Amino acid sequence: MTDMPPPAAEQPSESTPRPEKPLEVKAEPFDAKREAGQRVYDAPPPKSAPPPPPGAGSTHAAPPPPPVPGHGPSAGWSVFAHLGTLVDFCLPWMLIAWIPPFIIWLAKKNEDAEIEYHAREALNFQLNVIFWALAAFPLICALGLGLVILAALPFVKLVLVLIASIRAADGQRFRYPMILRVV
Repeated sequence: MTDMPPPAAEQPSESTPRPEKPLEVKAEPFDAKREAGQRVYDAPPPKSAPPPPPGAGSTHAAPPPPPVPGHGPSAGWSVFAHLGTLVDFCLPWMLIAWIPPFIIWLAKKNEDAEIEYHAREALNFQLNVIFWALAAFPLICALGLGLVILAALPFVKLVLVLIASIRAADGQRFRYPMILRVV
């Protein structure tokens, strides 16, 4: 075969303007699940280089890592605000369970919002427990309903205090159900 020039119809004429920029073709991988005309999404951006180690070419120290919720002194005080209410568990007639959260609330309410929240919530719960314990005595004479309240109150208190202290240890807030918030 000989090299023949292409026919005149296929040869670009000098009057046909040539594009100034070359055409760009975007290659997309084949995806059998994709319908015709659907866009293929771009790949995630490449990962940047890891940051240099602290002190390598920098005069500024690296910032400290963010605090982990549920750890540190605020979690300890928050848990103790709830668990401290079990001080009268063996002697519920003493009605002294309100004292630990009250002291923590007074001492720490201006230092940390989490401690203040948990201590206030535990104090409100204990004030409601005192109310129900005192309200049970007249109900004993009326219908005997007071005996049910007095029998159930320590168990309800134990369960709710344990749930609240576990949530406080995890850095979560817990609201005691069905109580009046006095403080």
